[in-house]
Amino acid sequence: MSLKFSALFLVFLALFCLFQKVSRSAPASLSIQQKQRTDSLGSQKIENYILSEVRRVFREHRGAEVNPVLNDQLPKRRGQNLVVIGTAEKNRFIRHLLKSGFVRDIRKIQGYSIRCAPNPEDKGRWILVIVGADNQGALYGLRDLEHYYLKNFKVIDRKLQATPFEATDYPRVENRGHWVWGVNMPDKKGWLENMSRWKLNELIEWDNFPPAKAKEYVEFAHSRGIKVIWGFGWGWNINWNYDIPSGFDHGKGKDVQMCGSSEFNQAFFKREILKKVRELYVPTGCDGIYFQSFTEGPKCECEKCRKKTMGQVLVGFVNPIVAEIKNEFPDLWISCGVHANFGVYDELKDLDPRCNIYWENCASGTSIRGDHEDFGYINKDIPYEHGFSQTCPADPPFTEESLRSWMDGNNKDYTLTGTSDTYLDYMKKMQDWSRNLLGKGSVNKHGSCVADHSVFCRRTPFMHIALAEALWNPDLKTKERVFDIIDFLGIRSQIGVGKSLVQHDALGKSITQLTPYSEMHNGGGDRALNDGEISHDEDPGEKCWQGYEGNDLVVVIDLGKTQSIHSVSSGYLQSAGEGIYFPGKVEYALSEDGKDFKIIGVVKCNVPTDDQEKQKKNFVIQGLDLDGRYVRVKALNQKKTPEIHQIEGQKSWLYADEIMVNPLIIKQ
Repeated sequence: MSLKFSALFLVFLALFCLFQKVSRSAPASLSIQQKQRTDSLGSQKIENYILSEVRRVFREHRGAEVNPVLNDQLPKRRGQNLVVIGTAEKNRFIRHLLKSGFVRDIRKIQGYSIRCAPNPEDKGRWILVIVGADNQGALYGLRDLEHYYLKNFKVIDRKLQATPFEATDYPRVENRGHWVWGVNMPDKKGWLENMSRWKLNELIEWDNFPPAKAKEYVEFAHSRGIKVIWGFGWGWNINWNYDIPSGFDHGKGKDVQMCGSSEFNQAFFKREILKKVRELYVPTGCDGIYFQSFTEGPKCECEKCRKKTMGQVLVGFVNPIVAEIKNEFPDLWISCGVHANFGVYDELKDLDPRCNIYWENCASGTSIRGDHEDFGYINKDIPYEHGFSQTCPADPPFTEESLRSWMDGNNKDYTLTGTSDTYLDYMKKMQDWSRNLLGKGSVNKHGSCVADHSVFCRRTPFMHIALAEALWNPDLKTKERVFDIIDFLGIRSQIGVGKSLVQHDALGKSITQLTPYSEMHNGGGDRALNDGEISHDEDPGEKCWQGYEGNDLVVVIDLGKTQSIHSVSSGYLQSAGEGIYFPGKVEYALSEDGKDFKIIGVVKCNVPTDDQEKQKKNFVIQGLDLDGRYVRVKALNQKKTPEIHQIEGQKSWLYADEIMVNPLIIKQ
């Protein structure tokens, strides 16, 4: 062994011993009870995902490469800026930083501490530390870094430089998520990815049967810190899920589906539901089972049922089934969905305490079984589309074109229009709801919303972000958080009256103007064509419009990286009486290097120049399946003024609005 190698080995051994000593004296991160609730999601997969996400965040938003240090790794001690992320339990270096007081300790479940500051052990270098109370906490610290604190990092002279800051936070509602019909989420992985991006950690998906790739989806969800609960009916639309035997008691009365007091029925469902759980659901690795039973239809009018309240019928039917499942699968979470207009809430006080109650159509949920009851509430204020039927597939086939088409049908419900006050008011509404939920007695709360048809597969509407952040902390600083979200989405903080906000992949990206626009009608400057603000009506005086007098529009947008392109759109105005006309045609082209462009589509105008109606129009191409980084848009100005003006030397105006790549809303 060489002398040089021996010296290096001894240095490393000394460092290792130092960290081992620190680790023995470091405080525990979580209580045993808290640790049990997070162990199932503390796999190697989520740690690998965290590492890849750290790299993505800095590469995507700052164009910088970082090499993060995660669990069970020792950082290089000198000569580089450090990004350290993980938990004290698994990272000896983090334990050293906690003991030295460099970063605050955090013991709240899913909580995190962040500090960025000059490295006290390496002059001239900075260190960013994200400490999670658990793996989810480390991931959520990274999410908030991306959304709210990345402004502290800038690339100057090709070097990533940092401004010191620190933050500590944790979720006030431990379980935050979506309740959705599976047919509404064709791209389940895309949906789960978006949930994780905004710190949502619980998905309840209702179907007749689990999807074909259920185990794969559960593993993917766990790698992103999300629990998966599969839903199906217990004594609800019974012909959809079960082969009904002879001797089954269908009950008495109009629209009654079954008798809940029948011993035959109870024995049948106990056997069949346990079989489903054992053979269909538990093998997927899911975290729980959700069901609804009786509370959405009329009660049977037989002699036995007439003597009971609806709640008593439900409890007598459900409790024996819950007991059977818990006897075989004690760690499986079970939730009973209740339509709160079924009767008196207290009727369910005798429901097995091992079974969660998830309230629907109720002000903000209610706790009826004591301080330690497990209960949740579904927020139904956010627009949604029903997607459940007897024949709906749990795993619907889709193409990008079909997904965009489905989204287009209901995306309009997700666009808030008006001023910034509209966004502030909406956030306050979600905060009030979350406060009401937290005000209930139970400490085991779940908050979710019924999620819309397909939208979340590709986009995160502000409405969902508002609810997610309100569940995380209903007492957040409303104005500051709303403007931070708007800034992250690439939308200007000051939103004018009459402007709508849209989301698309070109939002806020680098844009190059190759033809001059009018300084008098500039729409807000060089970035006006992809700032997320679109005109509300056909008024040429709106500041959204960027005008080109006698010139074509030619711009190039750099998306920052090569990505899949499914649709491209740009908006224009015609007001013939004022000399403003739609472009004669719009040409779209893609490039990998910004030099060699390939035309991918041309949209010709079908509105005559002598049409006097004021109108807006998006020139759209969709149904694409292409890759590209640079998008070029050429809009042809109809330079020859129609004879109706008869003004010597007058030039036609081309008024353009938003250029969108893979837009949330596709409207022609």
